[in-house]
Amino acid sequence: MRLNMLRKKPYIVESSDISRSLLKRHFSIFPNLDVTAFRAAEPMLFSNNHSPNLIITDVNLGSSGFGKISGIELINKLRIIYPNVPYVVFTTPTSSFKRKKLLKGGAAAYVSKFDDDFIDHLENEVRNQLNIKSPIN
Repeated sequence: MRLNMLRKKPYIVESSDISRSLLKRHFSIFPNLDVTAFRAAEPMLFSNNHSPNLIITDVNLGSSGFGKISGIELINKLRIIYPNVPYVVFTTPTSSFKRKKLLKGGAAAYVSKFDDDFIDHLENEVRNQLNIKSPIN
């Protein structure tokens, strides 16, 4: 019971069903994480019934069946609902200007999807933001 109270609740927002499933599956190996994955603009994401500790989102979300929204628009909308929640953003390689804009706009970290070690870098950022250890230690 106590373990459940200590679990962190990251949200993953990704329009690709495959990527969303893979990310959720990867982070589900952490015993102290209760991962929830959403499509971009999914109505449940905007309900205030949940309290995430971190939001992990792609910048290029595209259309998800619930409408089209960019990662930057998503962060701006979610900041109103979850003002104290950090954001880790990931996307295809982008200019240093856009990366700086994302970080200046409130993202706690930026990870490039096309980095050979993408999942390792994303995991490190998630662990840093949530102050958790690797499940493999």
